[in-house]
Amino acid sequence: MSRRMASRVQAVKVLAKKPDSVEAWRTVRDAICDLPELRQGQREDKVLNHFINRGARSYSGHNGSLIDEPAKTIKAGIHGVPGGENSLYLGGGRIRYFSVRECARLQTFPDDYFIAGSWSRAMRQVGNAVPVLLAKTVAAHIRSRLESGRGRRSADVGAHVIPFHGAHRTRRAG
Repeated sequence: MSRRMASRVQAVKVLAKKPDSVEAWRTVRDAICDLPELRQGQREDKVLNHFINRGARSYSGHNGSLIDEPAKTIKAGIHGVPGGENSLYLGGGRIRYFSVRECARLQTFPDDYFIAGSWSRAMRQVGNAVPVLLAKTVAAHIRSRLESGRGRRSADVGAHVIPFHGAHRTRRAG
């Protein structure tokens, strides 16, 4: 693990009090270790969306995720996937793109979830997605607040956040 990542991990460990049954974070290896290992250009038809696309390259400031660290953010990209991102560092300056299935695993999608479209379109969909377990956690919190009757305090009624040129402002309805 790099010194930079080790210091970040230590900071998270100090700040985070986690239940024993929940992992604070997973490494790339944790997410993809049981998928068939493929070479660039190779496809695995028994696993949905598991194909290693050719053409990954790294450049200054853009290199692949390390196998034993948390993955970098999965990016959608405006014109396909940016070079060096959404990729795995193989050592010796070599990288390869993640398969769509590997990215879906990193975003906590279930394995039976099929992402339709070309490789770049599928990568864009996964990159634009909210990680499934994050959405589930937020939804569970909202549900518990609503069910407990704490979801609407008088100070919260009518408050809306409106995007305004990259900033946010709050206004009161009514």
